Amino acid sequence: ALLWLVFTFTRQSFFLRAAFTFAPRLPLIGPLLRLLASEKIFGILAIITETPKKTDISEAFGVVAECEKNPLYKEALAELARAAKEQTPLARVLNKQKNRLSFPVIVRRMLILGEKRGDVPSAIHSLACILSEELDIEIRRFTSLIEPILVISIALIVGGIGLMIQRVFASLQTAAIGG
Repeated sequence: ALLWLVFTFTRQSFFLRAAFTFAPRLPLIGPLLRLLASEKIFGILAIITETPKKTDISEAFGVVAECEKNPLYKEALAELARAAKEQTPLARVLNKQKNRLSFPVIVRRMLILGEKRGDVPSAIHSLACILSEELDIEIRRFTSLIEPILVISIALIVGGIGLMIQRVFASLQTAAIGG
């Protein structure tokens, strides 16, 4: 019953929104989560905009917004789709406080640069490549940081289990001797 309650609670939209708002602000894992989400989003956008049939940028942002599960990114992509459709600068949407927390700085700068040059699809493609490389680097950095912590934790757990087994044998030995 408790498992069902936890599962039901974590599926609620208010919980998901709170979790997706809080997670990117965590010290070690936050930038990694932001980069992971951005890499996925702009990888899909790069595929959509590379098709032989030139897709409108607003339509591409809209398609990715529909596919996105994270409500914060979904809102940001929907705003970008509206801005592209209405021909308003993407910088205005990207520089809002909530979107600054969602996307890494390079995403905002590359999209603004692509908009100024008049070639947003090319900027999206370059951004997808850059984010993929950045994600690989960030994952390597994160694993090198977390690896010693895991080794020490496992050593402490194994040592604790060893001490518990030793105490059990010591108490069995004293009980067998009669003391």
